[in-house]
Amino acid sequence: MPAPGMLENVRPFCKLRGTTLLWCITLCSASAFLLFGYDQGVLGGLTTQPTFLDAMGNPNPTILGLIAAIYDIGAFIGAILAAIFGMKTGRRWAVVIGCVLVTIGGALQAAATSQGMMLAGRIVAGIGNGINTSTIPTWVSETAKPHRRGPLVATQLSIVVFGLFFAYWLDYGCIKHLEGDATWRIPIAIQCVFALITMFTIPFLPESPRWLYAKGRIDEGDLVISRLRDIALDHPIVSSTRAAILEVSRLEDSGESKGLNWRHIIYDPTEIKPTRRIMLGVMLQFLQVFSGISLAVYYLNILFEVNLGFDYEKAALLSGFNTFTLWLGTLPPIWLVEKYGRRQVLMFGSATMAASMITFTVCVAVNNLTSSYIGVAAIYAYMFFFGLSWQPVPWIYPPEIAPLNLRHIGGAASTGSEWIFAFVAVMAGPSAIAAVPWLMYFIFSVCTIFAIPFVYFCVPETRGLSLEELDFVFQEGPVRHSGKRNKAEWKRRLAAGGGLDSEASGAAVQHIRKAEGQTITPESESKEIAEAQLEFTGPRKE
Repeated sequence: MPAPGMLENVRPFCKLRGTTLLWCITLCSASAFLLFGYDQGVLGGLTTQPTFLDAMGNPNPTILGLIAAIYDIGAFIGAILAAIFGMKTGRRWAVVIGCVLVTIGGALQAAATSQGMMLAGRIVAGIGNGINTSTIPTWVSETAKPHRRGPLVATQLSIVVFGLFFAYWLDYGCIKHLEGDATWRIPIAIQCVFALITMFTIPFLPESPRWLYAKGRIDEGDLVISRLRDIALDHPIVSSTRAAILEVSRLEDSGESKGLNWRHIIYDPTEIKPTRRIMLGVMLQFLQVFSGISLAVYYLNILFEVNLGFDYEKAALLSGFNTFTLWLGTLPPIWLVEKYGRRQVLMFGSATMAASMITFTVCVAVNNLTSSYIGVAAIYAYMFFFGLSWQPVPWIYPPEIAPLNLRHIGGAASTGSEWIFAFVAVMAGPSAIAAVPWLMYFIFSVCTIFAIPFVYFCVPETRGLSLEELDFVFQEGPVRHSGKRNKAEWKRRLAAGGGLDSEASGAAVQHIRKAEGQTITPESESKEIAEAQLEFTGPRKE
């Protein structure tokens, strides 16, 4: 192994350690997630803006739907590209490429003088954001500690919604205080700022240690672990973490567990069930989109004007406050996803969202003044409970459960499916709103109700587990108890294979050293760490 000093100068990030480094990762990913939310919302506040419609040739509902939805097709393409090239480029450089494309696409949109130029800009920016949204949750999950992984990604997703909220209010401010094409060109151009911040920041931050280990770059992986945990390179935590990751990689690459087999979508007989795990992420994204959120985000102004009968300015104001309500809903999950787990949060959210959407559906069908105000309250409640549950978890969950050797594919598959499902919903939105809107909202209600039994029977809990432990969660056993049933098997295998990924293990070993005055040899280190894990941590709460 090269001397630590030789690695100190490999990347400027090496001068950052522990909490400071984690904050830098958080802020960099926050800028990218803010861009994601901003891009989602900026056009939604302009779809009924007269100067924008004039510049686009006053498009009919179908063309307007295409201008909005083509972004999702671009994002789907970006997710596919991330799946193909993600393991080659690594997490960071994939994000840099995504940000370059978003900047180019944003510039094309801001300068657009025709529908064709706007469509080109939308699809290029979409490709970039598709790459980013497929890669960043994986990067964050792979650099975070197990007990902080859910809250950290939930924080990023709260920032997504803040970007959406910011976009709507910026649209409203530009409409109120600017004139001419500036009312829509300035809001669209601002997306480039967030892309540039991320693009120039991420190269100075660490690559995923799990990706480095998968590529055989053991020394660099050890260095990243030591910086993230703020410990020495020879600390037992570094070696135990490495051992855990490499053991799971060995399992994933062995026998019939290696790779995907689409015949296993219905029944996956392999030991770690990679196909089932990836399709589970896809299904969660499907249920998220067809809860109705994509339509609500893209066409809030139209929803308030056409379905509930408010004038343009009041609709824009209601849309702004609605996105604020959605953002408020994303704050509790930063605590809830680790306190109560992913399953309970999803099922609670499904029940409350279904009740809200059913109420809104009835109000749209009745269509009078009283029902309009009740409908506003219902859609506000829907947005809050969506932010509480189905906004964060479908983005937290897929990169958690995907096997290491397929994690780039798992992230891309779930994200790509979200974009293609969103395209269908957004493309059909204007025509459906103008035709039989209550029927569309009824379909959303049914999908949200269906999500409750789906989560109960099909979605294992991941709260508090390391990414390596999750391979054993998907082995045989009832879904709602799988974490408990397989924890013992995880400990047995990794104790035999060389250690567990746990700070408590390292702390325990140091405690033993001090108490007994012993020196731990490399040969005995792994066994002692595993024993310390069992002694000091015991079973986690499920």
